[in-house]
Amino acid sequence: MPVFTQAFTLRATNNVAPFSIEYSGDFDNSVSGSGPTIIPFGTTAPTSLPNTTGAVSPWGWPVGFFEDFVGPYTITATSGGLWGWGQCTTGTYTWDFVPCWGGGNGQSNLNRANMSIVGSVATFRVTVDTGNVTAAPFSGVGITTGAPAMQSKWGYWEFNMRMPVGANGNQTGLWGAAWITAVDGNNNWPQEIDVFEQTGSPTTTMQSTLHYGSTSSTDTPLGLPTTLPYNSATAFHTYGCLICPNYIALYADGILQTVRYRAGVNTPSFTGLTGVSGSGPTATQTTQFHYDFDVMQTLIGAYCGQGFAANVVPAQLPVQLQCDWIRFSQLNAN
Repeated sequence: MPVFTQAFTLRATNNVAPFSIEYSGDFDNSVSGSGPTIIPFGTTAPTSLPNTTGAVSPWGWPVGFFEDFVGPYTITATSGGLWGWGQCTTGTYTWDFVPCWGGGNGQSNLNRANMSIVGSVATFRVTVDTGNVTAAPFSGVGITTGAPAMQSKWGYWEFNMRMPVGANGNQTGLWGAAWITAVDGNNNWPQEIDVFEQTGSPTTTMQSTLHYGSTSSTDTPLGLPTTLPYNSATAFHTYGCLICPNYIALYADGILQTVRYRAGVNTPSFTGLTGVSGSGPTATQTTQFHYDFDVMQTLIGAYCGQGFAANVVPAQLPVQLQCDWIRFSQLNAN
């Protein structure tokens, strides 16, 4: 790979004074010089990323979405929204309520009162059910940005949160989750990335899943569990997903946990990234199949896990997932 040095003079879109960057390195990943740190689109995922807080992107790229749960939390509707389960506001955005996927069938009910905001932290609780919406024995709550959300094909999602833990450390049947999906009318599920789920797994396991397929019946999920060097239920940590034309990479506190590449670019490869044309920020998906995140939504919540809620016992509850903020940095041509 050739190595070069090139100086640039750039002007920010808000008309502030121009600044200079000297780029020195190859076409993949090595960057040095003055000015904002820029992570280029390359063929190797960065092993670490800036672990920052607030409404500022780690690289100075545009922040397309930032939810800091300033409150107050208000239930604005008990019907309507993306799936008809009602809506709420957080002081920043309007969100749609999401039931445990499947809405019953031995899983947890949706209870809107199980969400709250205190001190700019959103809390999502799982409780013994008191008779709400469906007939399952437990209740949880989740929310989604709905559609449309972020008009950006490539970018970096981050969730600063603390995962749930059951009484005496018993995680059986619990399901805390943060994930993203495509919502373009041409791109139906299963274009989904589960950034972090705990479907009954230990609090030291970051369970991530890439879903792909042409229809829901052909979904072929790729589970990517990794071991964290800490207990995810004792403190807030940042969990991220970098979506690029050549790879999807998952991070915990800015440290790479796992990555999957487009076939022919690097290994290990991931079928869901086939059909991408180009390797820069203007890269396109040549087919409406697998991943094509022209428009994205995010979802977060806490439930009893799908398909194994029967293993949950009342003594484990209540439990809670807490989220301090959610951020999306637009890594695109705009």
